[in-house]
This record gives sequence, C-alpha cells and structure tokens, in this order.
Amino acid sequence: NLASYALDTGVSKSGLAIKAVEKKARKKRLGNITTILSDRDTQLPEESVDVILLYDTLHMIKDKQALLKELHRVMKANGVLSSGFEHMKANDVLQVVQQDGIFSLRAQKTQGLEKGKYFGHGKLLNFERRD
Repeated sequence: NLASYALDTGVSKSGLAIKAVEKKARKKRLGNITTILSDRDTQLPEESVDVILLYDTLHMIKDKQALLKELHRVMKANGVLSSGFEHMKANDVLQVVQQDGIFSLRAQKTQGLEKGKYFGHGKLLNFERRD
C-alpha cells in the first residue's frame, strides 16, 4: 500500500484543493492519502517521495524556487517531477523548473503542444532530480 500526499500551497487560502482530494479519497475508499496545507514546507522526510505531480499549479505559486527546492528535498534520487500545465507556456515551465539546476528535463510529451491542448491531452513535462 503506497503512501500518497496531496500538498495544497494555500494560494486560494480556502483549502478547497485539500477538501476536494479528501472527498474523492473518501468516495473511492482510499486510505493512503495524507493532505498537507503549507506554502511549501511539507515536513516530509528527505528523499521519501517517488513521484510528484505538479499539475496546473506552478503559475499560482509566488516563490516558485522555494517550492521546487522543497520538492527536490523530498524527492527520491530516481524520482519524477511531472508538470502538467494549462496557464503557462512550455518554455516558461522549463525555465522555471530548471532555473536552479536541481531538476532536468526527463521526458516531454509533445502531442498537442503545438495545438495548445492541455496536459490531459499532451502538455506534460517530466523532470528528474539533479544533485
């Protein structure tokens, strides 16, 4: 049974994302999801997370580099940071995530990028941890 964490950075200050995740988890009877409300500090152990899904969120984060440093801290050496995006251009996501040299592009799903489709249809970048 894998542990799963849902981080709500509190951008909306309402905790709506956490409430939605908790509701879906209850409905599907998933007992392995822990929600975290924080601007970035997850309080998770170092190198404890295999996969991080950062979907349509990065554009709302004020201190993007601080959040990315925390995600880097908790991500395992062979982990994946997957970024789906609707409100940013692919080049902007690449620049932000790779800016400090702690992540590098692992894979890019390009289907639909030229047509402006969203991550559910192909706007997806996967990054690996660099040390």
